[in-house]
Amino acid sequence: MSRVWFTCRRDEYASGHPDIDEEHQQLFRLANDLFRLHTGPAHQQGDASQMQVLDRLLAHVRYHFAHEEHILAAADHKTLTAHKIQHAAVLELAQRLQAQAEAGEVTLGELVQFVVVEIIDKHFSTETRIAFPVDFQI
Repeated sequence: MSRVWFTCRRDEYASGHPDIDEEHQQLFRLANDLFRLHTGPAHQQGDASQMQVLDRLLAHVRYHFAHEEHILAAADHKTLTAHKIQHAAVLELAQRLQAQAEAGEVTLGELVQFVVVEIIDKHFSTETRIAFPVDFQI
């Protein structure tokens, strides 16, 4: 995996909703922490440190998804059902991969790859933009 840091706010990741965008920034920070532990000198601390950061990141993802769904429900947004289904699928896969990583069946690298591709890239750049277009009003 290439060394990509998620420290920059990218326009395609912005939802236009200040709370959601702040939560995205927190997810970027947690993803950076996980990535640094996985690739840097801190990797020597072992898998336990990485799993703790992963636990915090996935807890924040669960909170973020629930908050996003709450906002969409309050606005009676047309994409709520599709968004809930997508969130549930991502969380189910995350839980399964996390359990497999804890059992030594998948590597933490595979889990980091999942966070980068499925959560950061696909959710932020695609799903959030669909649900929260620039003109979204609360």
